[in-house]
Amino acid sequence: MKITAKILLFVLAAVMLLSSCTQTPPEGPEETSAETPAESSSPAPEESAEPKESIPPESGALGDPVIPDEPKKEKPENPEKTLFDKSKEPYNGGNMGCTELAVPAEFNDGVDFDIKSFKDSEKKIYYLFLPCRADLSALTFTATHRDGSVSGPYTADFTDEEVSENEKTIGGINTYSIKVMQSDRPSVMLQIDEQYCTIEEMLGDGSHETHAYGDMVATVTDRLAAQKGWATKYMSLDVEENSHCSMDIRGRGNATWGYPKRPFQFVTENPINLFGMGYAKKYVLLSNYRDATGLRNQLAFEMGDLIGIDYVSDNCQVDLFMNGEYLGMYLLAEKIEAGAGRVEIDHTKDVLYEYDNYAADEPIFGFQTQYSNQKKRGIRIHSPEVESLVNVSKARLIKAETALFTGDEEGFQKYFDLDSWARMYLVQMYTMNSDAYYGSFYFYYSSQDRKLHACSPWDFDFSLGVSWGTGSYLDPNRYDLTNREWMKPMMGYRSFLLELLEVYYHKGGKEVIESMPEVIRKLAEENRTSALMNEIGAPTYYYPDDVTNYDEAVDYLLEIAEARVEFMDKLMSDYAAAYRFDKG
Repeated sequence: MKITAKILLFVLAAVMLLSSCTQTPPEGPEETSAETPAESSSPAPEESAEPKESIPPESGALGDPVIPDEPKKEKPENPEKTLFDKSKEPYNGGNMGCTELAVPAEFNDGVDFDIKSFKDSEKKIYYLFLPCRADLSALTFTATHRDGSVSGPYTADFTDEEVSENEKTIGGINTYSIKVMQSDRPSVMLQIDEQYCTIEEMLGDGSHETHAYGDMVATVTDRLAAQKGWATKYMSLDVEENSHCSMDIRGRGNATWGYPKRPFQFVTENPINLFGMGYAKKYVLLSNYRDATGLRNQLAFEMGDLIGIDYVSDNCQVDLFMNGEYLGMYLLAEKIEAGAGRVEIDHTKDVLYEYDNYAADEPIFGFQTQYSNQKKRGIRIHSPEVESLVNVSKARLIKAETALFTGDEEGFQKYFDLDSWARMYLVQMYTMNSDAYYGSFYFYYSSQDRKLHACSPWDFDFSLGVSWGTGSYLDPNRYDLTNREWMKPMMGYRSFLLELLEVYYHKGGKEVIESMPEVIRKLAEENRTSALMNEIGAPTYYYPDDVTNYDEAVDYLLEIAEARVEFMDKLMSDYAAAYRFDKG
């Protein structure tokens, strides 16, 4: 996560550098093949803004240890009988055909677990969605036939347009073609050991208390690794003697769990500096089912970071595989939690809160405040999770909320950091977030200034034109959040409105909002191939009736985003005129 006071990062980096220079260098460590930090009392260094040229590219600019690929078996020669001919052989009055293709990891570079095909019976295509480092020029695959037999392995160059049709088609009465797809987004491969818990059991638990166990490997292309300073491979390691495998995974989300494309949370036994996010064990995979572009949550993070909100979750679009099945394009993100590299608050003095639709159901760390207008809606305390401190944390919050709702402007300024809440207002208002100030809304109490600070945006599935109903779409020229929960009383304070105008006109807010359409174009292009794979191989939701594919969904998002730029400018201009604020 990134904090607004970027100069502190510079100072911290300088201090760490001086510290490392004054220490006696240890004897050379044994070579490791794991994405695990050296055992030390000091935290792993944060990613610097500029790549460290002195570190060899093969080790990653962050000093991530190289994880060598497992040696692969030598590719066997293709059988004399092609797959096309094999599938035409007679079987029970018909032909052998093909029921599934598979890409065995044992033969293929860049493939860590066997990959299964996706069959499109309507288009007569077997799709092979592959990890980003798989070698398409010498792809080895097998075929399962109607009688249960497996033929192959077959090897073909899927980058060669001149390759024989016999190597790319499956014959019979209904001839299928084989199409290989691969994006340059990182690949996350999860291999679940179902002797402990089946995937079906995990998916069947809406309470998310059922954990499955397995291993995780994430891979990155050479180009992206060089560009970002990442390692090319990350993996979970089994470091606990009595544990099941090296990673556990469970479902997550409330409304989003009910969709065909599910979100997950996984925890690795070893801390991993995954995609340069800082060493941690816990990550979330956001499915973005209601968003055909997959960009809205990513855009909210990007906007929050640009506008200067504290502790915005680092994130990265990935192609997700589970036990060989392609699940689609997911947004992998840091979980919002107190800790080093996440929400970096003092766990002995500070408090991480969440305003949420389901918080009041929490027996110990959740409570409904007197101003919540729904039975379950309330506040959840995430840190410190110490039962003896709950009453203190609740009392502090109740004082702040009482001041907010009773017109006590002095108390309001005493308890709320106006700058952070103004920045958050611009993100929530611009994106038309339907869950703003209702669900998954995070903020923290800082013992340093004794105020509540808004922090990382979260949960923007219903934003920028996507609403709950299939046919209900929010008008970008009118949608306003000023009647929402805490936002309504905040907008009644002169001090807050003046701070909002200050952030918008003099602290970069206006420029950030005006840049959002271009940010969308950039992200849409970066993720396009991954999104097209998702469009074919994963359940995908489209919103207006005239939106039928990814490119149209991006155009719709841009239309909303551009309209919101104009809306926000007029809204802020009206406030400036009302308060005689100097916009210059």
